[in-house]
Amino acid sequence: MRRFEFRLAAVLRHRGALLDQRRREFGVAQAEATAVAEQIRAMRRSRDLHQESIRAASTGGISRADMVRMRNYVNTLWLRMIMASRKLAELAARAEERRRAMVKAHQDVRALEILEEKARTAWQAEADREERVFLDDLRPVSGLLASPASAPASAGGEA
Repeated sequence: MRRFEFRLAAVLRHRGALLDQRRREFGVAQAEATAVAEQIRAMRRSRDLHQESIRAASTGGISRADMVRMRNYVNTLWLRMIMASRKLAELAARAEERRRAMVKAHQDVRALEILEEKARTAWQAEADREERVFLDDLRPVSGLLASPASAPASAGGEA
């Protein structure tokens, strides 16, 4: 039976992909909220222009029927702005929810990156320790393998 082997890099790649997805979702939610906010601003500008026209026309330069139509339009814009404001509140709440999910995904990725850094540091320390042990084992042997020129004359031979 095969043993389970935890691969931190694979989990980190997966969490990174989730983070990218959460970022995209947050961006989409934020763009939707921005679009609705822009619609509200455009409606507000239109309403203000029409109200100014109504005020200017109240001196008698416009028929009563046209003034009623313009007031009805302004009231319709006002109702649309209220509905758009509610939609904006919902979209802002959704964007905040997506932002929290993105932050959570970022925290998960960062936690795994920290674990990876710790594992890499531990691996490097173990590799350094093994190298020191290996070099310490070689030092006594290197003294025995010294060149014949450095060997004493009485060691074996000619005088």
